[in-house]
Amino acid sequence: MNYQYRKATLTLQADQVAIHCFEPELPNGKTVLLLHGSIENARIFFSRSGKGLAPFLASAGYTVFAADLRGKGGSVPAVHKGNKADQYDTIENEIPALIRRVMEETGHTKVILGAHSWGGVLALATLARKPELLPHISALLCFGSKRRIGVFSLRRLWIIDIIWSGLGTFCALFLGYLPARKLKMGSDDEPGPFFLQINRWVYARRWKFYPDGSDIALTLRNMQLPPSLFLTGVNDKLLGHASDVKRLLKESGIPEENFRLLSRRNGNLEDYDHINILTHPSAYKDHFIFAEEFLKSQA
Repeated sequence: MNYQYRKATLTLQADQVAIHCFEPELPNGKTVLLLHGSIENARIFFSRSGKGLAPFLASAGYTVFAADLRGKGGSVPAVHKGNKADQYDTIENEIPALIRRVMEETGHTKVILGAHSWGGVLALATLARKPELLPHISALLCFGSKRRIGVFSLRRLWIIDIIWSGLGTFCALFLGYLPARKLKMGSDDEPGPFFLQINRWVYARRWKFYPDGSDIALTLRNMQLPPSLFLTGVNDKLLGHASDVKRLLKESGIPEENFRLLSRRNGNLEDYDHINILTHPSAYKDHFIFAEEFLKSQA
């Protein structure tokens, strides 16, 4: 292992946000901040055995930080009934604070934002709301990221409309949070306010920041966004379907040429899905290499 692992924390009011740090023995001078998606935590980027995107990038010389957003993973307090963490505050305060923290720790003035699933939506929304951060973001790398789920199938009807939206809304309103682990929906629970705000964006045709009604998509299209790469797997039939990922690119003003569909037919080693795009053993010798070459050329 040619990197060192350590844990750090970021204090935000009464919350302690856990940060997993991967420090290379031979740093290349580039910093990566990884943002996980909904009903998961930073462990999507690394395993106890040292596998995953974070160790891969650290081994290539990047200083990598993978954050457990408030209430998730090692962050405290954990998601519970009284947890008031919401998506809008994460965009306005938590992610900007994380970006500033990793720049302070490394002394670097540029950060690569990496994300899985809903983490990509959070990253883009943060840039729209905090344009002063834009000069500090050198690249954007997203895996299976979509905002609105537009594809329709019986699977979508059951998983998204009935289980996620129906049961999830009931839990968020009456329990105060979504117990995703107990319901076997994901690897971590979701605060009620955060879930309800995500669910609204999943269905909304217009991407608006509801606290003030601003149009996030319009803001992004009028910005010069950093070089971006969006990857999804051909077997991701619902949570990061290719058509929905492309829809996110279009509403953000990102050219479709920045999108790659991972499949054997397109020359990849596997037909990846929403989770194993980051966890499959073949990723190390497949699209992780492609992603790192992109970062090397752009960041």
